[in-house]
Amino acid sequence: MDTLAHMQLFLRVVQGGSLSAAGRQIGVSPASVFRGINALEDSLGVRLLNRTSRKLTLTEAGQLYLARIEPILSEIEGLNAEIGQLQVTPRGTLRVHARMSFGNRQLAPRLPDFLSQYPGLCVDLRLSDRPLDLVDENIDVALRVGEVNSPSLMIRKLVSSRRVVCASPAYLARNPIPERPEDLTEHNCLTFYSEFNQPIWRFMKDGELTECRVRGSLQSDGGDVLRLGALKGLGIALLPTWNIGPDLEDGTLVALLPGYQATPFGFDDSIYIVTQKVRHRSLKVQLFIDFCLKSFRDRQDWKVPA
Repeated sequence: MDTLAHMQLFLRVVQGGSLSAAGRQIGVSPASVFRGINALEDSLGVRLLNRTSRKLTLTEAGQLYLARIEPILSEIEGLNAEIGQLQVTPRGTLRVHARMSFGNRQLAPRLPDFLSQYPGLCVDLRLSDRPLDLVDENIDVALRVGEVNSPSLMIRKLVSSRRVVCASPAYLARNPIPERPEDLTEHNCLTFYSEFNQPIWRFMKDGELTECRVRGSLQSDGGDVLRLGALKGLGIALLPTWNIGPDLEDGTLVALLPGYQATPFGFDDSIYIVTQKVRHRSLKVQLFIDFCLKSFRDRQDWKVPA
């Protein structure tokens, strides 16, 4: 039995007036209560209770100890009740991380709906194109694009979103339409930043992998930068449909190389919702996960027009 449990036991004994009454409250024998009080007194090096066969009385040390522990135990009881209430009524700050483009274009527009459902919550949305350590950065939930591998994280697939080779009608009016991945070497390709001198785009069709080294006049670690370049007719980009779905739908961008699965990185095109792996997930985190799963389900505007 730890110190807190000993303090609670001592208070029950005093309030109940006997060892047996305290034992009945917590479902143990008077002998177990007796041993607990003895252990507390031994740890303190003083006698707290004068015990006779007929009654218990507090010693001077016992009176002082009782006066000090009562507000402590009351504060702990109130704290436990307040913490427990968080699992009934969500309150506090939810810290969320996402990539810049995804956060701006997809997550931020949904947050007002989430917050209107749970007015006791505040969201701290952090956007960056580098993954953050959830523990070090005190992040509750992260939305990550592409493969996530970590035994310390709880990972759940949120939604899939194809990556599409695309260009504006204006660019295609000035340049031949690529018929196969190898044709891209003759085009101005707008690429994500690569540690290599020449980025590689990978294509899969009928189980056959094709890799193409592409180059162009614009490189960035931000997908929105590449999207705007493509919209302005600067060149060909390889972007996810969550970023360019409406542009494909209204024709301001045109999907190229149909039948190919394409990627500038790995072929996992899913978006994952990631949290720390814990025994007891907070209510605010679970509610946000449920909200995202419902909100992103079957996104029709992410589909490539036929």
